[in-house]
Formats: sequence, structure tokens, C-alpha cells
Amino acid sequence: MLTFSFFNKTNYTFEGKKDGEQVILFLHRHWWTIANRILIIVIAAFAPFVVAVAFGQILIAQNLMAIFAFLWASYYLLLWFFLFYILTIYNLNSWIVTNLRIIDQHQRGFFNQEVAELSLVNIQDVSFKMEGMIATMMNYGNIEVQTAGNDQKFRFSSIPNPQHVKDEIMKIADSVKGHNGVFNPIENPQVKQ
Repeated sequence: MLTFSFFNKTNYTFEGKKDGEQVILFLHRHWWTIANRILIIVIAAFAPFVVAVAFGQILIAQNLMAIFAFLWASYYLLLWFFLFYILTIYNLNSWIVTNLRIIDQHQRGFFNQEVAELSLVNIQDVSFKMEGMIATMMNYGNIEVQTAGNDQKFRFSSIPNPQHVKDEIMKIADSVKGHNGVFNPIENPQVKQ
């Protein structure tokens, strides 16, 4: 187990991390939100077998097995690409809550990334919503962070345990505001590693 211990230990580094900035929460969408897409790919992987069983005799009689094998391999390559794409986008879309700010990293395709950030000092209100039976049973929902002024709301979509995340963000924001915008991690050791 010691060999793979590096998978569990992290300092949560990211591009643009400031000196003294500590990651409080590192969030992805709930795993259930991509499970249906992966299930579709798994079911689609059986389609060539169905075609082979249903039309195997015709393919052999017409001497089309080589073409069918090529199409089968191409089809699996395409499924592999879609699976890789789904998992990559899932992992690259994240929300980072630090002791100074909230960072929204949104990946729209392989070569299109949007990054927005919000200072914790500007937070006025945080709310969450869990809609539907599955979201309630699986404990995931959406979070909205309202800021001062005319700024748009920050939205976290399909986050696991939204009540806990909302409480943590409000606790950190209140702590920052209580120190006139200066967060002191020695006085407030809330970092969860």
C-alpha cells in the first residue's frame, strides 16, 4: 500500500494559486451525473455482437466479414473516444474553494476552458437546491453564491452534499469578513486535507 500512497496525498496545487492560499474544498459534479452516459456506452458496446449474431450468416455468405471487422474496430474506437471525452471533461470541470476565493474551472471541449473567480469578501448569500427524487436520494444538488453588487451568481451544478458545501462556504466567507478581508489560517484552521 505504501507504493501507491502518492495517490492520497496532495497539496491541491493549481495554476494561479497565490502565496498563503489554502484549498478548503475541491469539488467535482456528483458521479451519478455521468453514470447514465457511461451506461449508454456500455450498452452500445454490445451492438456489434447483436449484429454479428443476427446477420452473421449473411456476412459470411456475402464475404463481408473483413469489412464488418473493420467497422467493428472503428465503432469501438469511437466508443472509446466518447468514454475518454466524458471522463476527461468530468475531471477538468471543477470548483475550488480556498481561504481567499472561489474558482470555477469549466471545460467546454478539449480546447476550450473558462475560468472565473470570486473573492470571498464579496459573498452575500449562499443557497442550495436539490431537485427530484434521485438528487435527494443520492444527496447532490446545485449551489448558488450571490455576490454584492450587480455581479452574476456563481453556480455549482450537481455538487455532492450541497448542504455541507454551503455551510463551509458561508463559514469561510464569514471568517474572512470577520478579519476585515484578511484570513488568518492560524486563528481559523478549517482546512480539510
